[in-house]
Amino acid sequence: MTSADVVFAYDRLKNLQGAASYLMDGLTVSADGEDTVVISSEVPQPGLLQMLTAGNFSIYDSEAIKAEGGISDETAATEDTAADVFAQKSFGTGAYSLKGYEPNAEVNLAFSSNWRGDEPDFTSIIIRNSRSIQQQVLNVQNGGSDLTISLSAPQVEELDASKVNVLSQPLPQLIYMALTNSEGPTTNADFRKAIALGLDYEGLVEVAGKGAAQATGVIPTTVLGALSEGDALQRDVEAAKQALADSGMADQELSISFGSDYTVGGQDMGLFAQKIQSDLQEIGMNVTLDGAPTQVSRTANQEGKIQAALWPWPPDYADPSQFLIYNPGGLLATRTHWTAEEAPEIDALAQAAQLAIDPADRETAYQEWARAIRDTNRFIAVVEVPQALVTSKRVGNLNMDVMGTVHLDALTLEQ
Repeated sequence: MTSADVVFAYDRLKNLQGAASYLMDGLTVSADGEDTVVISSEVPQPGLLQMLTAGNFSIYDSEAIKAEGGISDETAATEDTAADVFAQKSFGTGAYSLKGYEPNAEVNLAFSSNWRGDEPDFTSIIIRNSRSIQQQVLNVQNGGSDLTISLSAPQVEELDASKVNVLSQPLPQLIYMALTNSEGPTTNADFRKAIALGLDYEGLVEVAGKGAAQATGVIPTTVLGALSEGDALQRDVEAAKQALADSGMADQELSISFGSDYTVGGQDMGLFAQKIQSDLQEIGMNVTLDGAPTQVSRTANQEGKIQAALWPWPPDYADPSQFLIYNPGGLLATRTHWTAEEAPEIDALAQAAQLAIDPADRETAYQEWARAIRDTNRFIAVVEVPQALVTSKRVGNLNMDVMGTVHLDALTLEQ
């Protein structure tokens, strides 16, 4: 691997104009000899080192990808033809390489002879996609599989502790409601306030299970700049009813879109949607659920066609700058048709937070911005759901990094 591979991979990330290309906004990359890469930013980027650990910044053999049709310049969005080859073989320098891949079914990894580190205890990894939670529970308890990260907190509670190992931790992500600013009742501030005051946050935490917590704002509580528990929204049924009456739109329907087959921390999104529907019906709001397969619902959300979206945001990196996607004009706000021109004061707070460098200054600046976002009720932070890593007893050195990623080569085989 040389600096040329890094430059190619990062430029390609930027110019493909895919969902993750925004990570390269304001960044330029160049080589200074074979062993040095220079990354320049138009604005201060204290979170840059966090960003570079994200999977989207993976580095690969540039010459091999070019041979497969890979392009890194401005024509990449229309001319690059290498996307599918990554599902056929590996081009990186990790501990494992791709041995086989069957979409939606199985990924087969084998220890790479080019790996420069120690040989891992598990030299072969088979990852199977099982939609049956009951089958996953049986497999991990009877030895049919060694590891699962798909179980919810309530399901983990029911496992036989003598047969499994469990590591659980909060993730830097939260479930949020996004309310469109294009048309309909959610453009009304009192209607949005009614929703925010009408949600039973404690009940939603109970749905998520042990280890879950109420989200205090759009920055998760595990990340610098998160709001304190005292800043979190509280349910007030009577105030919610009054806000709904003040809106003059009590007869309007609220349609909530979500991925009907999507899970967060192993918990079905539909359970959260049903609870929210019940909460808002209690204050007199007419609510319908628009659950659809993830691909359908996500696409409609990305295209800005959703009235109210219920989704999590799995961040690409654990730094407060990542969550500026909620800022008016940001990635998620664009989907709700909320522009920076409509909220110049909030946009100014975002710019001030982004320019702050000292950790204490960053925390204060991001908290001020997060409070301003909270008070608009355009993005309502709902609940933070933990992730559980469950393994058979023969697996040791259970690990998850701050993003919840399991480093497979670090797992040990316990005899």
